[in-house]
Amino acid sequence: MMAGDIVFVSASVPYRPLWTDDAKPVEIEEAIVSIARAVFARKGRLLFGGHPSVSPLIASIAGEYFPADPERRHRPVITFQSEYFRGHLPDETWQLFRMGWSSIQWTPAVPGADGTSDQPKSLKLMREWMLLGPSTPPEVIEAHGLRPPKAMLAVGGMEGVADEAGMFLSHRIKWRISPAPPIYAITSGGGAARRLAASNSAVLGLEQAWREKHPNALDDSVLLEPYAAMTQWLMDMI
Repeated sequence: MMAGDIVFVSASVPYRPLWTDDAKPVEIEEAIVSIARAVFARKGRLLFGGHPSVSPLIASIAGEYFPADPERRHRPVITFQSEYFRGHLPDETWQLFRMGWSSIQWTPAVPGADGTSDQPKSLKLMREWMLLGPSTPPEVIEAHGLRPPKAMLAVGGMEGVADEAGMFLSHRIKWRISPAPPIYAITSGGGAARRLAASNSAVLGLEQAWREKHPNALDDSVLLEPYAAMTQWLMDMI
């Protein structure tokens, strides 16, 4: 991984039934923090759709690696938000924006048949822009220095993780990059990421991939996955 490279993260701490059945919030948060540190230690950048369980966590880690600079143009955290959710951003997210660690790119809310904003369509448009679909305005690409991500990492999450993985797989063909940017899922936190790795052969389980390369690194007494070691290894790989 090189300075300025972008890694796409699709993550959240699940809060609805079905997705919460096997979710492990502590492990999801630890994995997200480890990803952020591995990327920022290499002067990379993180891209994701803003979520209140993730945005403050990732952006605050950026402060450990980058000085505050309100005039910074291309920021280490690139957050996309739909206008559908305007007014629901945590105060921490706005503070980190003002400190120059996180950018916020708003995308239009899509009107529905009844005249109100359509949430699914608004989220789809946000993801299209975020993942460099054909409708992404050139000025948005230029403003944030967007480029195809080097990889996607899925952690926890709900329906949105599956939606973003499907879009990532579709868009990476259009990016015409060889080899194609991989998708890794951290499965031990449960949620949609675990199901994604189990159901889609194009998605690699990070824990399994790391253990195949480090078969004797751990013994059975280790209870918490070594997310820091796994994510550092992965960033060196890409």
